[in-house]
Amino acid sequence: DMFGFIMLGAYQDARPDKPGGPPRVKLGLKDLFIFFVYLLMAMPLPQLMHLIFGKWAWPIYWGVYPDGSLVEPPENQWGWDY
Repeated sequence: DMFGFIMLGAYQDARPDKPGGPPRVKLGLKDLFIFFVYLLMAMPLPQLMHLIFGKWAWPIYWGVYPDGSLVEPPENQWGWDY
């Protein structure tokens, strides 16, 4: 999980400046950037594009079942059936 790598990086950066010194957590711009990328990876882009652009950003064709009938669009775009 990427959150573990973020915490591992913060732990490694928390090493004391001098031997025997107190550890300090140093969160900088690099850590904020990595966290921002982590949040972007979890964004529901298709749903947000549909929210902004409406029908222009929504598939017309959802596929075909094995019996040849067309797959209907999901009723709830935020549900698991999407």
